[in-house]
Amino acid sequence: MGWIAKHWNGAEWFSLPAIGLAGFLIGLAVLGTYLASTGPQRTTGKEKKIKLVLATIPSPVFRVAIDGAVKTFKREHPQVEVQILEIGGNYYQKILIMMASRMAPDLMWMGQSFGEFADRGAFLDITDRVARDVDLKKFHPQAIEWYRRNGRQIGIPYTIDLSIIVYNKALFDEAGISYPSEDWDFNEFLTKARALTRDRNGDGRTDQFAYSGGFVAEGWGPPFIDLNGPKATVDTPGRTEYHQIMLRLRDVEHITPSEIEQQQAGSHDQIGLFLCGRYAMIAAYTWDWQRLLSQLADMDWDIALYPRARRRAHWASSGAYMISAETKHPDEAWELNKLLFGEEFMLTAAINGGIPADLEVARKMVAKHRGKPASLYLWVKATDYMYPCPRVPHLQEFQSIVGRWSEEIGAKLISPEEGLRRAQYELTRAIEKARERGAFKAN
Repeated sequence: MGWIAKHWNGAEWFSLPAIGLAGFLIGLAVLGTYLASTGPQRTTGKEKKIKLVLATIPSPVFRVAIDGAVKTFKREHPQVEVQILEIGGNYYQKILIMMASRMAPDLMWMGQSFGEFADRGAFLDITDRVARDVDLKKFHPQAIEWYRRNGRQIGIPYTIDLSIIVYNKALFDEAGISYPSEDWDFNEFLTKARALTRDRNGDGRTDQFAYSGGFVAEGWGPPFIDLNGPKATVDTPGRTEYHQIMLRLRDVEHITPSEIEQQQAGSHDQIGLFLCGRYAMIAAYTWDWQRLLSQLADMDWDIALYPRARRRAHWASSGAYMISAETKHPDEAWELNKLLFGEEFMLTAAINGGIPADLEVARKMVAKHRGKPASLYLWVKATDYMYPCPRVPHLQEFQSIVGRWSEEIGAKLISPEEGLRRAQYELTRAIEKARERGAFKAN
Protein backbone atom coordinates (compact mmCIF):
# COMPACT_ATOMS: atom_id res chain seq x y z
CA MET A 1 0.00 0.00 0.00
CA GLY A 2 1.53 3.32 -1.10
CA TRP A 3 1.56 6.79 0.41
CA ILE A 4 -1.55 7.87 -1.51
CA ALA A 5 -3.64 4.97 -0.26
CA LYS A 6 -2.46 5.43 3.32
CA HIS A 7 -2.58 9.21 3.63
CA TRP A 8 -4.61 10.76 0.85
CA ASN A 9 -8.12 11.99 1.43
CA GLY A 10 -9.18 12.48 -2.15
CA ALA A 11 -12.22 14.57 -1.35
CA GLU A 12 -10.12 17.01 0.61
CA TRP A 13 -6.85 17.22 -1.30
CA PHE A 14 -7.37 16.17 -4.87
CA SER A 15 -10.49 17.53 -6.48
CA LEU A 16 -11.12 19.94 -9.31
CA PRO A 17 -12.78 22.54 -7.06
CA ALA A 18 -9.75 22.43 -4.77
CA ILE A 19 -7.03 22.93 -7.36
CA GLY A 20 -8.96 24.48 -10.23
CA LEU A 21 -9.53 23.04 -13.68
CA ALA A 22 -6.75 25.15 -15.18
CA GLY A 23 -4.29 24.00 -12.55
CA PHE A 24 -5.37 20.39 -13.10
CA LEU A 25 -4.83 20.57 -16.86
CA ILE A 26 -1.49 22.34 -16.45
CA GLY A 27 -0.46 19.71 -13.97
CA LEU A 28 -1.39 16.93 -16.38
CA ALA A 29 0.75 18.60 -19.03
CA VAL A 30 3.72 18.67 -16.65
CA LEU A 31 3.06 15.05 -15.72
CA GLY A 32 2.90 14.10 -19.40
CA THR A 33 6.24 15.77 -20.07
CA TYR A 34 7.70 13.98 -17.07
CA LEU A 35 6.36 10.58 -18.20
CA ALA A 36 7.60 11.12 -21.74
CA SER A 37 11.11 11.72 -20.44
CA THR A 38 11.02 8.74 -18.09
CA GLY A 39 11.80 5.54 -19.86
CA PRO A 40 12.93 2.18 -18.52
CA GLN A 41 16.05 2.35 -16.38
CA ARG A 42 19.23 1.74 -18.33
CA THR A 43 21.58 -1.00 -17.33
CA THR A 44 25.35 -1.23 -17.58
CA GLY A 45 26.26 -4.87 -17.63
CA LYS A 46 24.62 -6.39 -14.58
CA GLU A 47 24.39 -3.07 -12.72
CA LYS A 48 21.03 -1.29 -12.83
CA LYS A 49 21.12 2.42 -13.49
CA ILE A 50 19.35 4.32 -10.71
CA LYS A 51 17.36 7.41 -11.59
CA LEU A 52 16.45 10.30 -9.28
CA VAL A 53 14.04 13.05 -10.26
CA LEU A 54 14.70 16.45 -8.69
CA ALA A 55 11.83 18.95 -8.96
CA THR A 56 12.64 22.63 -8.49
CA ILE A 57 11.45 26.14 -9.24
CA PRO A 58 13.03 27.73 -12.34
CA SER A 59 15.76 30.35 -12.08
CA PRO A 60 18.80 30.80 -14.36
CA VAL A 61 21.11 31.75 -11.47
CA PHE A 62 19.67 29.16 -9.13
CA ARG A 63 20.07 26.51 -11.81
CA VAL A 64 23.84 27.06 -11.63
CA ALA A 65 23.79 25.99 -7.98
CA ILE A 66 21.70 22.91 -8.77
CA ASP A 67 23.86 21.89 -11.73
CA GLY A 68 26.96 22.23 -9.55
CA ALA A 69 25.48 20.01 -6.84
CA VAL A 70 24.38 17.38 -9.36
CA LYS A 71 27.80 17.40 -11.04
CA THR A 72 29.50 16.80 -7.69
CA PHE A 73 27.01 14.07 -6.84
CA LYS A 74 27.52 12.21 -10.11
CA ARG A 75 31.30 12.14 -9.65
CA GLU A 76 30.75 10.21 -6.44
CA HIS A 77 27.73 8.22 -7.65
CA PRO A 78 28.26 7.50 -11.37
CA GLN A 79 25.56 4.81 -11.33
CA VAL A 80 22.87 7.41 -10.55
CA GLU A 81 21.17 9.50 -13.21
CA VAL A 82 19.59 12.76 -12.03
CA GLN A 83 16.76 14.35 -13.97
CA ILE A 84 16.18 18.02 -13.09
CA LEU A 85 12.52 18.92 -13.52
CA GLU A 86 11.94 22.69 -13.50
CA ILE A 87 8.32 23.57 -12.75
CA GLY A 88 7.22 27.16 -13.27
CA GLY A 89 3.89 28.61 -12.14
CA ASN A 90 1.39 26.80 -9.88
CA TYR A 91 4.34 24.83 -8.55
CA TYR A 92 2.58 23.31 -5.54
CA GLN A 93 -0.49 22.31 -7.56
CA LYS A 94 1.67 20.50 -10.08
CA ILE A 95 3.61 18.66 -7.37
CA LEU A 96 0.28 17.72 -5.80
CA ILE A 97 -0.96 16.24 -9.07
CA MET A 98 2.25 14.25 -9.52
CA MET A 99 1.83 12.83 -6.02
CA ALA A 100 -1.79 11.93 -6.68
CA SER A 101 -0.65 10.17 -9.85
CA ARG A 102 1.87 8.10 -7.88
CA MET A 103 4.70 9.85 -9.75
CA ALA A 104 6.13 12.08 -7.02
CA PRO A 105 9.69 13.35 -7.66
CA ASP A 106 12.36 11.77 -5.49
CA LEU A 107 13.40 15.20 -4.24
CA MET A 108 11.41 18.41 -4.46
CA TRP A 109 11.77 22.05 -3.51
CA MET A 110 9.49 23.33 -0.78
CA GLY A 111 8.89 26.81 0.62
CA GLN A 112 6.27 28.11 3.02
CA SER A 113 3.65 25.58 1.89
CA PHE A 114 5.87 22.79 3.22
CA GLY A 115 3.51 22.15 6.13
CA GLU A 116 0.55 21.42 3.88
CA PHE A 117 2.47 18.44 2.46
CA ALA A 118 4.48 17.40 5.50
CA ASP A 119 1.44 16.97 7.72
CA ARG A 120 0.13 14.42 5.23
CA GLY A 121 3.27 12.30 5.45
CA ALA A 122 4.47 13.21 1.96
CA PHE A 123 8.15 13.43 2.91
CA LEU A 124 10.75 11.04 4.21
CA ASP A 125 11.65 11.27 7.90
CA ILE A 126 15.39 12.06 7.88
CA THR A 127 15.89 12.35 11.65
CA ASP A 128 18.31 9.42 11.94
CA ARG A 129 20.26 10.46 8.86
CA VAL A 130 20.58 14.02 10.18
CA ALA A 131 21.81 12.77 13.57
CA ARG A 132 24.49 10.76 11.77
CA ASP A 133 25.62 13.27 9.12
CA VAL A 134 24.62 16.86 10.00
CA ASP A 135 25.70 19.30 12.70
CA LEU A 136 22.44 21.14 13.34
CA LYS A 137 24.12 23.58 15.72
CA LYS A 138 25.50 25.45 12.70
CA PHE A 139 22.02 26.18 11.36
CA HIS A 140 19.62 28.86 12.43
CA PRO A 141 17.52 27.11 15.10
CA GLN A 142 14.26 28.75 14.04
CA ALA A 143 14.76 27.73 10.42
CA ILE A 144 15.53 24.15 11.47
CA GLU A 145 12.38 24.10 13.59
CA TRP A 146 10.28 25.06 10.55
CA TYR A 147 11.12 21.68 9.01
CA ARG A 148 10.39 19.59 12.09
CA ARG A 149 7.17 17.69 12.70
CA ASN A 150 6.19 15.85 15.87
CA GLY A 151 9.79 15.99 17.07
CA ARG A 152 11.09 14.50 13.83
CA GLN A 153 13.27 16.25 11.25
CA ILE A 154 11.72 16.24 7.78
CA GLY A 155 14.02 18.64 5.93
CA ILE A 156 17.08 20.89 6.20
CA PRO A 157 16.78 24.42 4.76
CA TYR A 158 19.48 25.87 2.53
CA THR A 159 18.20 29.46 2.62
CA ILE A 160 16.25 32.01 4.64
CA ASP A 161 14.26 34.65 2.76
CA LEU A 162 13.74 37.97 4.50
CA SER A 163 12.28 41.42 4.05
CA ILE A 164 14.45 44.48 4.69
CA ILE A 165 14.33 48.27 4.17
CA VAL A 166 16.40 49.84 1.37
CA TYR A 167 17.06 53.58 1.57
CA ASN A 168 18.46 56.32 -0.68
CA LYS A 169 21.34 57.94 1.20
CA ALA A 170 21.34 61.02 -1.03
CA LEU A 171 17.75 61.89 -0.08
CA PHE A 172 18.61 61.51 3.60
CA ASP A 173 21.60 63.85 3.09
CA GLU A 174 19.43 66.37 1.26
CA ALA A 175 16.88 66.36 4.10
CA GLY A 176 19.69 66.83 6.63
CA ILE A 177 18.81 63.72 8.65
CA SER A 178 20.91 60.80 9.80
CA TYR A 179 20.65 57.35 8.26
CA PRO A 180 18.56 54.72 10.07
CA SER A 181 20.36 53.39 13.11
CA GLU A 182 20.62 49.69 13.85
CA ASP A 183 18.36 50.05 16.89
CA TRP A 184 15.87 52.59 15.53
CA ASP A 185 12.24 52.45 16.62
CA PHE A 186 9.00 53.48 14.97
CA ASN A 187 9.06 56.96 16.48
CA GLU A 188 12.46 57.56 14.88
CA PHE A 189 11.06 56.24 11.61
CA LEU A 190 8.17 58.73 11.78
CA THR A 191 10.52 61.65 12.45
CA LYS A 192 12.69 60.77 9.47
CA ALA A 193 9.73 59.91 7.24
CA ARG A 194 8.09 63.29 7.80
CA ALA A 195 11.31 65.03 6.73
CA LEU A 196 11.56 62.82 3.65
CA THR A 197 7.97 63.39 2.47
CA ARG A 198 8.10 66.25 -0.06
CA ASP A 199 5.96 68.26 -2.44
CA ARG A 200 8.78 69.28 -4.74
CA ASN A 201 6.81 71.26 -7.32
CA GLY A 202 4.40 73.01 -4.95
CA ASP A 203 1.21 71.67 -6.52
CA GLY A 204 -0.16 70.47 -3.19
CA ARG A 205 0.48 66.80 -3.89
CA THR A 206 3.21 64.59 -2.52
CA ASP A 207 5.68 63.60 -5.20
CA GLN A 208 8.43 62.20 -2.98
CA PHE A 209 7.09 59.62 -0.57
CA ALA A 210 9.18 58.61 2.40
CA TYR A 211 8.37 54.93 2.19
CA SER A 212 6.65 52.27 0.14
CA GLY A 213 6.15 48.61 0.85
CA GLY A 214 4.36 48.21 4.16
CA PHE A 215 5.44 46.72 7.43
CA VAL A 216 5.04 43.41 9.22
CA ALA A 217 1.87 43.26 11.33
CA GLU A 218 3.66 41.09 13.88
CA GLY A 219 5.64 44.18 14.88
CA TRP A 220 2.46 45.29 16.64
CA GLY A 221 0.50 42.12 17.32
CA PRO A 222 0.78 38.32 17.34
CA PRO A 223 0.84 36.09 14.24
CA PHE A 224 -2.66 35.55 12.85
CA ILE A 225 -2.62 31.93 14.08
CA ASP A 226 -1.45 30.77 17.49
CA LEU A 227 0.04 27.31 16.93
CA ASN A 228 -0.89 26.27 20.46
CA GLY A 229 -4.32 25.01 19.59
CA PRO A 230 -4.18 26.18 16.88
CA LYS A 231 -6.46 29.19 17.18
CA ALA A 232 -7.11 32.45 15.36
CA THR A 233 -5.41 35.54 16.83
CA VAL A 234 -6.33 38.20 14.29
CA ASP A 235 -8.60 40.38 16.41
CA THR A 236 -6.12 41.85 18.89
CA PRO A 237 -5.37 45.42 20.04
CA GLY A 238 -1.90 45.25 18.49
CA ARG A 239 -3.09 44.24 15.03
CA THR A 240 -5.86 46.84 15.21
CA GLU A 241 -3.25 49.48 15.98
CA TYR A 242 -1.16 48.27 13.04
CA HIS A 243 -3.99 48.84 10.56
CA GLN A 244 -4.83 52.22 12.07
CA ILE A 245 -1.22 53.35 11.70
CA MET A 246 -0.98 52.12 8.10
CA LEU A 247 -4.10 54.12 7.19
CA ARG A 248 -2.75 57.23 8.90
CA LEU A 249 0.60 56.98 7.13
CA ARG A 250 -1.17 56.77 3.78
CA ASP A 251 -4.22 59.01 4.10
CA VAL A 252 -3.27 61.62 6.70
CA GLU A 253 0.48 62.10 6.60
CA HIS A 254 1.01 60.90 2.99
CA ILE A 255 4.22 59.19 4.04
CA THR A 256 3.25 56.14 1.97
CA PRO A 257 1.53 56.22 -1.44
CA SER A 258 -2.05 55.18 -2.09
CA GLU A 259 -3.06 52.92 -4.96
CA ILE A 260 -4.18 55.96 -6.96
CA GLU A 261 -0.89 57.75 -6.34
CA GLN A 262 0.99 54.69 -7.55
CA GLN A 263 -1.12 54.70 -10.71
CA GLN A 264 -0.42 58.39 -11.21
CA ALA A 265 3.29 57.60 -10.98
CA GLY A 266 2.74 55.32 -13.98
CA SER A 267 4.20 52.26 -12.34
CA HIS A 268 3.88 49.80 -9.46
CA ASP A 269 7.56 48.97 -9.74
CA GLN A 270 8.94 49.94 -6.34
CA ILE A 271 12.58 49.55 -7.28
CA GLY A 272 12.09 51.61 -10.45
CA LEU A 273 10.31 54.40 -8.55
CA PHE A 274 12.96 54.25 -5.83
CA LEU A 275 15.61 54.72 -8.52
CA CYS A 276 13.71 57.75 -9.84
CA GLY A 277 13.61 59.36 -6.41
CA ARG A 278 9.88 58.93 -5.89
CA TYR A 279 10.48 56.87 -2.77
CA ALA A 280 13.20 57.52 -0.19
CA MET A 281 12.80 54.06 1.37
CA ILE A 282 11.24 50.82 0.14
CA ALA A 283 10.66 47.32 1.43
CA ALA A 284 12.73 44.76 -0.47
CA TYR A 285 13.32 41.03 -0.22
CA THR A 286 16.35 38.82 -0.44
CA TRP A 287 15.33 37.68 -3.93
CA ASP A 288 15.54 41.35 -5.05
CA TRP A 289 19.26 41.42 -4.32
CA GLN A 290 20.48 40.88 -7.88
CA ARG A 291 18.08 43.46 -9.26
CA LEU A 292 19.09 45.98 -6.61
CA LEU A 293 22.74 45.48 -7.47
CA SER A 294 22.19 45.87 -11.22
CA GLN A 295 19.60 48.67 -11.32
CA LEU A 296 20.98 50.75 -8.46
CA ALA A 297 24.64 50.48 -9.46
CA ASP A 298 24.98 54.28 -9.71
CA MET A 299 22.92 55.12 -6.61
CA ASP A 300 24.27 55.54 -3.10
CA TRP A 301 22.02 53.18 -1.15
CA ASP A 302 22.09 50.88 1.83
CA ILE A 303 19.79 48.65 3.90
CA ALA A 304 18.26 48.95 7.37
CA LEU A 305 16.32 46.75 9.76
CA TYR A 306 12.62 47.40 10.15
CA PRO A 307 12.02 49.92 12.95
CA ARG A 308 10.93 48.48 16.26
CA ALA A 309 7.24 49.02 17.06
CA ARG A 310 6.04 46.87 19.97
CA ARG A 311 8.80 44.59 18.76
CA ARG A 312 11.06 44.37 15.72
CA ALA A 313 9.66 42.04 13.08
CA HIS A 314 10.78 40.89 9.63
CA TRP A 315 8.75 38.72 7.29
CA ALA A 316 10.60 35.48 6.66
CA SER A 317 10.37 32.25 4.75
CA SER A 318 12.85 29.63 3.60
CA GLY A 319 13.60 27.00 1.00
CA ALA A 320 14.57 23.35 1.33
CA TYR A 321 14.64 20.18 -0.73
CA MET A 322 12.56 17.34 0.65
CA ILE A 323 12.86 13.64 -0.06
CA SER A 324 9.63 11.95 -1.10
CA ALA A 325 8.27 9.31 1.25
CA GLU A 326 7.67 7.25 -1.90
CA THR A 327 11.22 7.32 -3.27
CA LYS A 328 12.65 3.90 -4.14
CA HIS A 329 16.17 5.15 -3.53
CA PRO A 330 16.23 6.91 -0.13
CA ASP A 331 19.97 6.45 0.46
CA GLU A 332 20.98 7.94 -2.89
CA ALA A 333 18.37 10.72 -2.49
CA TRP A 334 19.85 11.59 0.91
CA GLU A 335 23.37 11.82 -0.51
CA LEU A 336 22.13 14.28 -3.13
CA ASN A 337 20.02 16.10 -0.55
CA LYS A 338 23.11 16.77 1.60
CA LEU A 339 24.70 18.66 -1.29
CA LEU A 340 21.53 20.75 -1.63
CA PHE A 341 22.07 22.25 1.82
CA GLY A 342 25.87 22.19 1.69
CA GLU A 343 28.13 25.24 1.87
CA GLU A 344 28.92 25.44 -1.84
CA PHE A 345 25.24 25.23 -2.78
CA MET A 346 24.25 27.86 -0.21
CA LEU A 347 26.87 30.36 -1.33
CA THR A 348 26.02 29.91 -5.02
CA ALA A 349 22.27 30.13 -4.38
CA ALA A 350 22.78 33.25 -2.25
CA ILE A 351 23.87 35.12 -5.37
CA ASN A 352 20.23 34.96 -6.42
CA GLY A 353 19.08 36.15 -3.01
CA GLY A 354 18.57 34.47 0.31
CA ILE A 355 20.58 34.20 3.49
CA PRO A 356 22.32 30.83 3.98
CA ALA A 357 20.49 28.87 6.69
CA ASP A 358 23.87 27.69 7.97
CA LEU A 359 24.90 30.77 9.97
CA GLU A 360 28.61 29.97 9.61
CA VAL A 361 28.18 30.10 5.85
CA ALA A 362 26.14 33.31 6.17
CA ARG A 363 28.96 34.96 8.10
CA LYS A 364 31.44 33.86 5.41
CA MET A 365 29.18 35.42 2.78
CA VAL A 366 29.18 38.74 4.65
CA ALA A 367 32.95 38.63 5.20
CA LYS A 368 33.57 38.14 1.47
CA HIS A 369 31.09 40.82 0.41
CA ARG A 370 32.39 44.01 -1.16
CA GLY A 371 30.45 47.00 -2.45
CA LYS A 372 26.76 47.66 -1.94
CA PRO A 373 24.98 47.32 0.32
CA ALA A 374 27.66 48.29 2.83
CA SER A 375 25.49 46.98 5.67
CA LEU A 376 24.85 43.51 4.23
CA TYR A 377 25.41 42.10 7.73
CA LEU A 378 22.02 43.58 8.71
CA TRP A 379 20.28 41.12 6.40
CA VAL A 380 21.83 38.36 8.52
CA LYS A 381 21.06 40.29 11.71
CA ALA A 382 17.40 40.38 10.64
CA THR A 383 17.23 36.62 11.19
CA ASP A 384 17.01 37.44 14.91
CA TYR A 385 13.57 38.98 14.31
CA MET A 386 11.86 36.55 11.95
CA TYR A 387 8.09 36.15 11.82
CA PRO A 388 7.32 33.61 9.08
CA CYS A 389 3.86 32.52 8.01
CA PRO A 390 2.81 29.66 10.30
CA ARG A 391 3.68 26.32 8.72
CA VAL A 392 0.25 24.78 9.10
CA PRO A 393 -2.09 22.74 6.91
CA HIS A 394 -4.45 24.83 4.75
CA LEU A 395 -2.08 27.81 4.99
CA GLN A 396 -3.16 29.32 1.68
CA GLU A 397 -6.82 29.17 2.70
CA PHE A 398 -6.09 30.84 6.04
CA GLN A 399 -3.91 33.50 4.44
CA SER A 400 -6.62 34.33 1.91
CA ILE A 401 -9.10 35.02 4.72
CA VAL A 402 -6.77 37.40 6.53
CA GLY A 403 -5.62 38.98 3.26
CA ARG A 404 -9.17 39.58 2.02
CA TRP A 405 -10.23 41.42 5.17
CA SER A 406 -6.96 43.36 5.25
CA GLU A 407 -7.71 44.55 1.72
CA GLU A 408 -11.20 45.61 2.82
CA ILE A 409 -9.64 47.64 5.63
CA GLY A 410 -7.05 49.13 3.29
CA ALA A 411 -9.78 50.16 0.85
CA LYS A 412 -11.64 51.79 3.78
CA LEU A 413 -14.71 49.66 3.10
CA ILE A 414 -14.71 48.61 6.73
CA SER A 415 -13.06 49.83 9.92
CA PRO A 416 -10.01 48.01 11.29
CA GLU A 417 -11.99 46.97 14.35
CA GLU A 418 -14.89 45.47 12.40
CA GLY A 419 -12.67 43.98 9.68
CA LEU A 420 -10.50 42.13 12.18
CA ARG A 421 -13.55 40.97 14.12
CA ARG A 422 -14.96 39.38 10.96
CA ALA A 423 -11.59 37.93 9.99
CA GLN A 424 -11.31 36.38 13.47
CA TYR A 425 -14.74 34.77 13.14
CA GLU A 426 -14.13 33.44 9.64
CA LEU A 427 -10.63 32.17 10.42
CA THR A 428 -11.86 30.42 13.58
CA ARG A 429 -14.51 28.57 11.57
CA ALA A 430 -11.97 27.61 8.90
CA ILE A 431 -9.60 26.20 11.52
CA GLU A 432 -12.43 24.22 13.12
CA LYS A 433 -13.44 22.74 9.77
CA ALA A 434 -9.84 21.85 8.98
CA ARG A 435 -9.53 20.11 12.34
CA GLU A 436 -12.72 18.14 11.65
CA ARG A 437 -11.16 16.96 8.37
CA GLY A 438 -8.15 15.62 10.25
CA ALA A 439 -5.70 18.50 9.96
CA PHE A 440 -3.20 19.39 12.70
CA LYS A 441 -2.75 15.79 13.86
CA ALA A 442 0.98 16.02 13.32
CA ASN A 443 1.38 19.34 15.13
